[in-house]
Amino acid sequence: MVGNPLVSIIILNWNGEDIFPECLESLRSLHYEPVEILFVDNGSTDRSCNIVAKYDMARLIRLENNVGYAAGNNAGFRQARGKYIATLNNDMVVDAAWLDEAILRLEEDSAIGIVSCRQMNYFGKSTIDGLYQVLARHLGFVPFGHNRKMNKNPLYDQPGFVLGANGGSAIYRKELIDQLQGFDERFFAYFEEIDLCLRAFAHGWKCLYVPSAVVYHKAGKRGGASFSKQIDQYYYYRERNRIWFLFKTYPASTLIRHLVFIVLYELRIFRVVAIKNRLPLVYFRSRIHAIVGLHYFFAQRKAIVPLIKERMIELNIFFKRKKIPCFDISRPEP
Repeated sequence: MVGNPLVSIIILNWNGEDIFPECLESLRSLHYEPVEILFVDNGSTDRSCNIVAKYDMARLIRLENNVGYAAGNNAGFRQARGKYIATLNNDMVVDAAWLDEAILRLEEDSAIGIVSCRQMNYFGKSTIDGLYQVLARHLGFVPFGHNRKMNKNPLYDQPGFVLGANGGSAIYRKELIDQLQGFDERFFAYFEEIDLCLRAFAHGWKCLYVPSAVVYHKAGKRGGASFSKQIDQYYYYRERNRIWFLFKTYPASTLIRHLVFIVLYELRIFRVVAIKNRLPLVYFRSRIHAIVGLHYFFAQRKAIVPLIKERMIELNIFFKRKKIPCFDISRPEP
């Protein structure tokens, strides 16, 4: 397709020698071109780097240590040459038409900075892994449609504006990445993607759900493959970062208004992590480190909260319309 803008596809890998080859093979069948594939290896100790060397269409960016999801992708962002950048988990398999409509939509509207793709369950192709991220009452985000059948609701097939994208297959405008300086590396892993989406929203960018942009995710109960066998690290990073995200992003009035739901969710997390999974030390360590680390985000909170306040009407529309995409957020629903 002569004349199309270049798309950079970043695949972040950590000890995924048994996982990523199918991801790379699926990229061979893409209809869209031109693309560049940046394979960022995050300090793997397995044979990943030797295996990826056999794929001549992928450029290896080798990091000496595991610097985390945020910093690893940022390393890819810095070397990406594309007008658009897709972050693809190494346990994803893409549909051949994955990029076609998504890039068309980005080209049609320069205000669209992020595309959320339709993530389906690799092990049950008609089951949704997540369509996009929706704002919950506890002010965290959850993947909409998770474990539902795609044919149960015709609105699942309708494109529209959303608040947050699925990070494992999101497509970003490089201009946005450059403006916002990529992911916040202090998160290491978890919440860095939705943090970027909220910062983009605060700066006036749109996020569009494109249902024809299909990928298949080999997800387990605790997300992607990298943390599937590290339950303690999964809960530690996710729960530490959730507190940081709430503090960094929301005005005090919003936190107070949703305080009951935040507390109820906190009790649920305590039950799941400390009691059900028998990881009380992980739970308390995540909370202590979250509180101790709040001072890292004072400057960012001071910058982002006024912008969120200015867009509170739109934020509330997304909150009310979270079950379906918002086709027009320029005015409240009648």
